[in-house]
Amino acid sequence: MTVTRCVLRDLPVIYMNLNECFTHIYVFGLFTGVQEKLGILNNGVVYAVFDYQAQSSDELDFSIGDEIVVLRKGDEVEKEWWWSRLRNKEGYIPRNLLGLYPRVLPQSREDSDS
Repeated sequence: MTVTRCVLRDLPVIYMNLNECFTHIYVFGLFTGVQEKLGILNNGVVYAVFDYQAQSSDELDFSIGDEIVVLRKGDEVEKEWWWSRLRNKEGYIPRNLLGLYPRVLPQSREDSDS
């Protein structure tokens, strides 16, 4: 097991792995600036970091790695759903499944053996 040291607001904190460290940082809002700029930076281009299947006719289906353009972010009432374009379709997407960069998936052993 690997122990990771993570600095959170100048207080050293020990975590058992990097995932736990980043989760803590995210929860405490240190990446809030990036979250607020998501859908604004890069001309509104964001990437799907998870698959999503639309639950209603005004939503878009998307897959990991899809490039999506945010056309309108949520308002004061609804912050979690953004009006966006994927290919030639427009619809709502849940913002919590988006990232500023495409998700990097781990290589399978078969891929790395080639």
